[in-house]
Amino acid sequence: MANLFGDNPFWFERFFPNNLTSLIPEAKTDNFEISTIEMDAERVRFEKMKSAFDGHYKETYALRAGKYVRLISKKADQIMMSNTPMEMETQVDFVRSAKGKVFVAGLGIGMVTLAIQDNPEVTEITILEKEQEVIDLVAKHLPFNKKVKIVQGDAFTFTTPEQFDILYFDIWNTISADNYREMKALTKLYRKNKVKGGAIVHWRQSDCRKLAREDAKGYRRF
Repeated sequence: MANLFGDNPFWFERFFPNNLTSLIPEAKTDNFEISTIEMDAERVRFEKMKSAFDGHYKETYALRAGKYVRLISKKADQIMMSNTPMEMETQVDFVRSAKGKVFVAGLGIGMVTLAIQDNPEVTEITILEKEQEVIDLVAKHLPFNKKVKIVQGDAFTFTTPEQFDILYFDIWNTISADNYREMKALTKLYRKNKVKGGAIVHWRQSDCRKLAREDAKGYRRF
């Protein structure tokens, strides 16, 4: 989507809540953790250099000094969701297009839901979250309005007769060719839940599609 907001590299931040770090306290369960991290200018430079060295500069080019909140999978030792600029930029197209009845797979830290719930064009939001521990860590701290309903369940086995204007899947911690294959499966699985003229959208689908095509051509990534 074109940048209509001039040369500000952080134009997308205007669509998201700016107080998540203060809303969600640090806490732990058996499998997940909410933590905050303070990044000064030196830490930001290090993260950008590391990403550039690994060939992933896109992940950190907009990173800047500040305090961020993260949802971490202790078992996978991975960040599941955060409120860094990369997360905002890769979610903003969905946030700007959300309307009507919305289905979101993946609660995360609630950033996307808070970003769309006050949009008058959004009438209902159903959040599907696989992990009850994540719901317990996050949901009670966020000022969700009456449009929001949270359901515990797995996106690959969940069924509902409801139809939605837009369905958004944000259940992956990383980008990969395997994720793209899962996206295709979910699109097929939820096709019946999309109203005529509606949309099924996946987080960073174009990036995962690119990796899948490279895999099909036998490209090697180091």
